[in-house]
Amino acid sequence: MKIKILSVFTICIFAFFTGCAKAPVNSGIVRTSEPIFITKMPEKKFISVSFTNTSTSDLNLTSAVSEYLVKDGFVVVKNEKDATIKVGGNINYFRLLSVGGDYYARPRFSFGFGFGGGRGHRHGHWGVGMGFPMFYDPWYDDVPERLYDAQVGLLISVKNGKAWQDYTTNLTYQNSSSNLSKSRAIDAFNYKIYEHIKQILSR
Repeated sequence: MKIKILSVFTICIFAFFTGCAKAPVNSGIVRTSEPIFITKMPEKKFISVSFTNTSTSDLNLTSAVSEYLVKDGFVVVKNEKDATIKVGGNINYFRLLSVGGDYYARPRFSFGFGFGGGRGHRHGHWGVGMGFPMFYDPWYDDVPERLYDAQVGLLISVKNGKAWQDYTTNLTYQNSSSNLSKSRAIDAFNYKIYEHIKQILSR
């Protein structure tokens, strides 16, 4: 009986940590400024993906969305001339919105050394000083309780015959997990934007 209880407990612990490990991929919410409903999709779905980036962060949304779409069975083309669907737009911002928890749990140190001399009434004086100042780095990956948000101006153009129809909206992202590093937050952001695009293209 004890062995069975221990086995069930072990499975629950494993499932818990497995779930936690996968959570960042699906972490976050996306809101749209305007819903996109494409009334008529082309018979052949050849998709090109190209996002510009005017945020202050180095992001890889174009390649990430392309890779996800290919894995999902979509035909992604590199040349826009071959496309019947164009997915793109601009990353307006990706930022660290706030940081909570213990700010100094992961301090960074720097070292300083100095010396000085002076002469008193009868004697000379010399002194040596060393310092280890601490400072907080807001992008330091190990700091807990980090909240990121981002916005993408999304443009989807669909070709039917010779005419192109444009659909636009703003996608606003905010991560829901509070302990993501910047790199994991970017991965979660990429996935959520792709997931929303996939929903639009699959209707």
